Amino acid sequence: MAKDTTQEVKVSGSTSVALPSLEDMKVTGFENVTMDDTATPFLKLLQKMSPETEEGTADYIDGAKAGQIVNSVTKQLYESSKGVLILPCFFKREYIEWEPREKSQGAPVHRHSSSSDILARTTRGLDNKDVLENGNYIENTAQWYGLLIGKEGENPEWTPAMVSMKSTQLKRARSWMSMIRETGSPVMFSHLYRLTSTLEQNAKGNWYSWVINRERKLDVNWNDQTGSSGDLMFAQAAYELAVAVHAGDVDSIGEPAAQDVPF
Repeated sequence: MAKDTTQEVKVSGSTSVALPSLEDMKVTGFENVTMDDTATPFLKLLQKMSPETEEGTADYIDGAKAGQIVNSVTKQLYESSKGVLILPCFFKREYIEWEPREKSQGAPVHRHSSSSDILARTTRGLDNKDVLENGNYIENTAQWYGLLIGKEGENPEWTPAMVSMKSTQLKRARSWMSMIRETGSPVMFSHLYRLTSTLEQNAKGNWYSWVINRERKLDVNWNDQTGSSGDLMFAQAAYELAVAVHAGDVDSIGEPAAQDVPF
């Protein structure tokens, strides 16, 4: 005889409800949760002036230092030398409009498409920002959506994540795209990439930049969906994320320039 896995739960003001085994649960509590109710983590490259590194600020993270990478949701820190493993899924470039730093609420005013003529309506300020007549400024921003890989193998772990690149980091974004194109794959999510950081400098100062290297190809046959179980799960999750972003079900929100490279 099969073991009865249900238990009675007493709910105040109601009759008893039998607690089923996990696989038999009809209500989990997540039924009304959509993409709008969750936050997609940013992978942020910390700089010397990042608030996460400044003790006493609201965003301070114990142990954070310039050159590390931080998950904006979990606040987990990744050392610059080891970095993070990413499976890129979708790319989007936008002109993001921000209020001046002293007025900014930490969210974009507007997101203009890459085909917009918004830059033609700006003038270059003394701080090299492209400023509109209303005082807001525009940032040309490359946004990568992908899977942050936590564990490989038969029982893989991952989470959706975003990487935003602008200003001096745009050349890194172009290099990454060229690297992806060089694989000859018809899909973006065919290879894993390791993102670390390195210190750069010029006459204005120094800052940390992304370093991107191709790690390996997924063990997936795209024609008949065969391959290693872990990589097939990565591919499926990557495809689902790409479809969601393309359909507009995942927002591209960008990071405030005040938290990025100051040059």
